[in-house]
Amino acid sequence: MHVKNRSGARAMALVLAITSVIAFTPAIAWTQEAKAADTDLYVGGAAVTHSGAVANSNITSGTVNYDADTRTLTLNNAIITGSTSEPEAAECAAIYSGSHLNIVLNGASRVTGADNTSTSYGAAGIKIAKGTGDTGILSISGDGSLMSNAGTAADTSSAEKMGSVGIYCAGPIIVSDSAVIQGFGNTNSAVGSFGIRTLADIAVSGSVQFSGTGGTSANATVIGISAANGITATGNSRITAAGGDANNGYGLSVASGKTISANGDSLVIRGRESAFYQSGSSYQTAVTLGEGETAITNTLYDNSGTEATYTSGTAVVSTVKYFEANPITYGLYVAGKSVNAKNKNDVLGDGTVSYDSSKNALTLKNANITSSAGISYSGTSDFGVVLEGNNSIDNVSSNGTGIYMGNAATSIGGTGSLTITTAGNGITAKNLTVNSGTVHTSGYVGISAISAPGFGLTMNGGTVTAIGTAGPGVNASSLTANGGSLTASGIIGIQPADTIEISGGTVSASGATAPGLIARSITITKGSLTVSSESSVGISESGMMTVNGGKLAVTKSGNGAPGIIGFLTVNAGNVDISGVGIGVASGTVKLNGGTTIIDSTSHALIQEPDITAYNNPYIYAGDSSSGRKLITAADLTNHYSDKYLKIQPNAEQTVPIAPVITTQPVNGSYDINGTVTPLSVSTTDTGAKFQWQQSTDGTSWTNIDGATDPNYKPSVDASGTTKYRCVITGSNGTATYSDAVSITVSTKYAIPAKGKVKTVKGLKYKVVTAPSAAKSTKSSGTVGTVNLVQETSMHKTADIPSYITINTYKFYVTNVSAKAFKNNTKLKSLTLGKNVKTVGAKACYNCQKLKSVKFAGKNITAISKGAFRTCAKNCRFMIPKAKYSQYVKMLKKSGVPEGAQYIKY
Repeated sequence: MHVKNRSGARAMALVLAITSVIAFTPAIAWTQEAKAADTDLYVGGAAVTHSGAVANSNITSGTVNYDADTRTLTLNNAIITGSTSEPEAAECAAIYSGSHLNIVLNGASRVTGADNTSTSYGAAGIKIAKGTGDTGILSISGDGSLMSNAGTAADTSSAEKMGSVGIYCAGPIIVSDSAVIQGFGNTNSAVGSFGIRTLADIAVSGSVQFSGTGGTSANATVIGISAANGITATGNSRITAAGGDANNGYGLSVASGKTISANGDSLVIRGRESAFYQSGSSYQTAVTLGEGETAITNTLYDNSGTEATYTSGTAVVSTVKYFEANPITYGLYVAGKSVNAKNKNDVLGDGTVSYDSSKNALTLKNANITSSAGISYSGTSDFGVVLEGNNSIDNVSSNGTGIYMGNAATSIGGTGSLTITTAGNGITAKNLTVNSGTVHTSGYVGISAISAPGFGLTMNGGTVTAIGTAGPGVNASSLTANGGSLTASGIIGIQPADTIEISGGTVSASGATAPGLIARSITITKGSLTVSSESSVGISESGMMTVNGGKLAVTKSGNGAPGIIGFLTVNAGNVDISGVGIGVASGTVKLNGGTTIIDSTSHALIQEPDITAYNNPYIYAGDSSSGRKLITAADLTNHYSDKYLKIQPNAEQTVPIAPVITTQPVNGSYDINGTVTPLSVSTTDTGAKFQWQQSTDGTSWTNIDGATDPNYKPSVDASGTTKYRCVITGSNGTATYSDAVSITVSTKYAIPAKGKVKTVKGLKYKVVTAPSAAKSTKSSGTVGTVNLVQETSMHKTADIPSYITINTYKFYVTNVSAKAFKNNTKLKSLTLGKNVKTVGAKACYNCQKLKSVKFAGKNITAISKGAFRTCAKNCRFMIPKAKYSQYVKMLKKSGVPEGAQYIKY
C-alpha cells in the first residue's frame, strides 16, 4: 500500500502557522491539562530515543518506525498496548508524546491504553502533551486506519485529571488524506470518558473518516468528541461523534463562540442525553453548513423521533439527540457512489463522470465503470445521459443493471459511445429516448422500458444495438422510431406490449427461439423494419400491421413457420417477405398500393388478399421467382397460395439475366518467380466471353491485355499484393463480375532497393548497389554492396562482417562511413571485415578506449583523415602480412594515436 510521506516540513509549517492556541478553561475539571512531560516519546510503554524501527513486547504485530528529525511515527498494521509502568504523565497510553507528533498510517493499526487503578491520573489510547514553546499538534495522515482505545481509569475529580480518553491532545488535531480514525473512551466514574478530546481544535480534510465514541461514567460526563476551540470538515471527509451507550452521553462538546463546520461529506452528532454538550452559555451549539450541505435534527438518539430541517448557524436545542449534516444528494449513484453537491463535477475522482444538477444530466467522458451498481437513479424528473469519447459499464460477474432509471424518462445523446455488458438488464427506464451517440448493450434484457402504456423506447437518432442474452433485445411498452438505427436480438428481438410506429430510421429485430418481433400493432410510414427468426415466426402481432410507406422486410422464419401471423394492410411503400414457410397466416391481408413480394417455401398466403382498393395492380405469381408469370386480378383467386406472389403498381421490366458463375477464382500466396496456380472461372453460358482485370486497391480496375480465357496465370516476378477479377459477358450481352481475389507475392525474395537500411546486431547498413536480378527458391542472383553507416547502440567489441543478408540476398560490407563509431566511450576492440575497402573520416572519433583494430581482409584502398586519431594511446593495429606496408602507410597518413603499434599476422 502506498502512503504519502508527511515530512517534518509540513509539521513545522503547521506549528509556525499556529502561533498560539487560545486557552479555554471552563468550569468543569476534565477540560484542564496541568501535568508536565516526564519524557518525550513512549510507544508501547517504552521510551523511544532515536530514529529507526521501534520494537518491544507491547508491540505485538506489524511494524513501527520513528523519524526523530521530523517527529514522525509510521504505523504499518501495528498493534500496540500501553503500560502502567510508564511515567505518570503518559496516562498509560499506547502512544505518548511530550510535544507535537506526526503519525503516518499504513494498513490497519490498533492501539489500546493500559487499565489504570491509580486515582492520580487517567488512561488513554494516545496522548499528546505540550512541550515548552510547543503547541502539541497531533497530525495524522496516510491512507491506513487507526483504532485508538482508552483503558479504564480510576482517577478522581480534580482539575489535573484526564479521565478515560481514546485520543487526547493538548493542541490541535489535524487529519488528512484518506485516513480512517476511531477513538473510543472506556470506563471512568469520576472525571469522564471521551472518544477524542483536544484542548484546541480539530480539522479534517480530504476523504478522512473521523469518529469518536464515549465510554461510560456513572458520575461524570461522557462525550464522543470534545474540541474546545472548534471542529471543521472539508473535502469528502466524514465526522461522527457519539456519546456511546451512556445515558449521560453527549456527541460533541465545543466552546461557545468556536466553529462547528459541516463542509465535508457528512457530520453525525448523537448522544442519549443530548447531541451537543451544553452548559449555560459556555458551549457552542450552532453548526455552519457549507455550500451544498443540508442537515436535520431529531429528538431521539437513533433518529426515530421527530425530525426537523436544520438551518445553518442556528442554535441546536438541548432536546435534540441526533444531528446529521450531509451534502445535498440527487438520488443518483455511479459505480455505487452517491452523487452529491460536492462531488458532482467529478463523481469518480478521475475526470470521467460529471453531473449537471441544473439540467439533471450525467456526462460520461471515457468512463470505465466496473462496479456491480453501474448507474442508477431513484428520482422521477426527466434525466439525460451525455456521451463523450468511449465509455463502458461492465458489471463483471454480478447481476447488476448497467443503467437503472426507475420511473424517470431518460434521454441519451452526445457524440460518444457506451458499451454495457451485464448479466442483469442492460438499460431499464420508464421511457428511454435516444437522440444521438452509439450505444451497445448486452444483458438479460438489452433494453427494458415497460413501466406503463404510452412509455417505451423512442429512436430519434444515434445507433443502438440491444442484445438480450436470456430475454428480449428490447422489451418496451412501445417503440417509436423517427430516425437513427436500432438493432435488437435475443430470445425475442423486440417485444413492445403495445405499438410500434416507424416514421424514420432503421429498425432490425432478430429472435433466436421465439418470434423476431411481437407487438399489438405496427405502423410504418417512413424508414424500414427488418425482422427475422431462427426457429419461429418472423412477426407476431395481435392487432394490425399497416405499411403506409418505407419498407417492411421479413428475411427469415424458422422451421417452416409463417413470416407474419396477424393482419396486414399495405397502402404504399415496399413489403418483402422471403425465406419463410407461409408468407402471412391467420389474419386478413389488404393490399391497397405499394409493392408486396412474398417468396415462401409453402404458401404465399393462406387466404385470398383483399385488393379491391388497389387501382390496376400488376400481379405476378408462380412456384418461384424465376418461374413467375403475370396474372389478372380475377385469376388471383387461383394463385394467392402459390409460393411466389408479387403485387405492384407497374409492370415488370424485362431484364436480361446475367451469366451464372459456377466456379470462382481463389486467393493465392507465392514466392517471387514461384510456381503459380492459374486463376479460373466457369459459367453455364456456353457463349460467354471473358476479360481478366487487375487492381492495386480493389477500387480502380484495368483490363489485362490478352487475358481473355477462363483461366489466367498472374505474374509473380515482383513482391506485393495485386487483386484480380474476371468480367464475364453472357451471350445475351449482360455482364457480371467474378469474386475479387488477392495474389500476394512474398517479400522474402524481393530485391532490396538502393538506399534500403537494415540493422544487424546494433550496426546500421545502407544498400549501395543491389543484386542485378531477383532469385527464387531455386536460383540465385548477384551480390550487392552496403556501407556500415553507424551504430544504433554502443559496442564494447565490434566485428564488421564480410557480408550481411537482406531478403536472402548477400551484400558485401565494403565501406565504414565517416563517424560510424563516433563518441563510443565503451568500444575497446574493432574488426574490419575482409570485404571492407574504405574507412571514412573520423570513423572512430573520440573512441578513447579503442585499443585493438584488426584488418581481416586485403582490400583496403583508403583510410580517411582522423579515422583512428583519437583512439587509445598505444592502439594496436593488426595487419595482414601481405598488406603490411600499404596499410601502415595509409594509417600514418590518416593520423594515428600516440604510440600506435603495427602488428603483422
